[in-house]
Amino acid sequence: MPMTNHCVLFLFLCVASLLSTSELLAQAMPQVHDANYELQLMAEQPDIVTPVGMAFDPAGNLFVIESHTHKRGDDYTGPKGDRIRVFSDSNNDGKLDRWHTFFEGTKFTMSLAFAADGSVYVATRMRIFRLTDTNGDLVADKEEPIVHLETKGDYPHNGLAGLVFNKNGRLYFGLGENLGLPYKIV
Repeated sequence: MPMTNHCVLFLFLCVASLLSTSELLAQAMPQVHDANYELQLMAEQPDIVTPVGMAFDPAGNLFVIESHTHKRGDDYTGPKGDRIRVFSDSNNDGKLDRWHTFFEGTKFTMSLAFAADGSVYVATRMRIFRLTDTNGDLVADKEEPIVHLETKGDYPHNGLAGLVFNKNGRLYFGLGENLGLPYKIV
């Protein structure tokens, strides 16, 4: 899929996660002005909630970060940690039709990106790590640390984020302003 299609899909997932189907249908639907693209509802709550980042793996499965830890209220009933959910084709008909959890338990998860080998790199406020699905069941079963941030700063969106690989496979990432506090990237 072209990058613009990913952006339209992500925007639609974000809106759909906040509204029920009836509320969504009552809203003015986003318009696609290019005949090469189609916009359709793929998922809504409770299948996907609070999406903050997404990426497609080399096989075309959609991975979405669900944020459950940013400004979490005392009465919040969702999972205790953030999750990475995967939308996959369960019956090999070429259509994504099944949501399940790929990985869970992180705090302040910000970004994800796939490496050329199919492993997924994940950025949270305080660390970047690599997840691998070694047996092909679309559930992460191996985690390897890449980078961590040493700081007293703890605001969710001022940490490590913005993962991208260049054409040579090198990983690049960003660091927010860190509240003006000292930091060390290890």
